[in-house]
Amino acid sequence: MRVVALYVSLLDGNYEKKFVKNPPSTQEAISRFDGKGMAIEMLNRLKSTDVNQLPALKLSTKTMFVGKIPEAFQWSDR
Repeated sequence: MRVVALYVSLLDGNYEKKFVKNPPSTQEAISRFDGKGMAIEMLNRLKSTDVNQLPALKLSTKTMFVGKIPEAFQWSDR
């Protein structure tokens, strides 16, 4: 739900802050064959943006990271 929450905060616009714990570095991650583990596939989503770009798209919403922050989010943090 971390990825979904980032998209909701972008599209809704009624959030002042969002806390993201251990976000995935990309939505391009392939799900495991056995169906277990992280599944973050959203059809055609990568045509417009990836998850690491979402915090930078909504400047009025403060994003706070908890836990491990993937390297891909570093430019978005600035």
